[in-house]
Amino acid sequence: MDAKDAAFGTGNVFEDLNLPEPEVLLRKADLASAILSYLERDPADSQHAATSSGLASESLMRMRSGDLDELRVAELEDALARIRAVEHGRMRPERTTSRFGLG
Repeated sequence: MDAKDAAFGTGNVFEDLNLPEPEVLLRKADLASAILSYLERDPADSQHAATSSGLASESLMRMRSGDLDELRVAELEDALARIRAVEHGRMRPERTTSRFGLG
C-alpha cells in the first residue's frame, strides 16, 4: 500500500464508524477512561470506588466492560470531578446516594 491508498481517520473512531452522536460517544469514552485510570491507581474495592465517584457499583462494572449507554456525559464529568477532589484532599467521599440516584 502506498500513501495514495492510505485511509485517514477523522480522529474520532465513532465518526469514522458513522455512529450517531460521535462527539458524545467520544466524550463519554474519554471520561470513562480517565475515571477508570484514577480508580485503578487505588486498590480499593468497587464499593469504595463507587463512593468516591458517586456512581453505583453496577455503573462502574458496566463502564469497565465498555457499556456507556446508560451514563450521561454530565454524570461522568461529575464523577471525575469528585474523584479528583477526593484524590487532592478537597473533599471526603460521601456515603450517601448520589444526586443521580445511582448510589
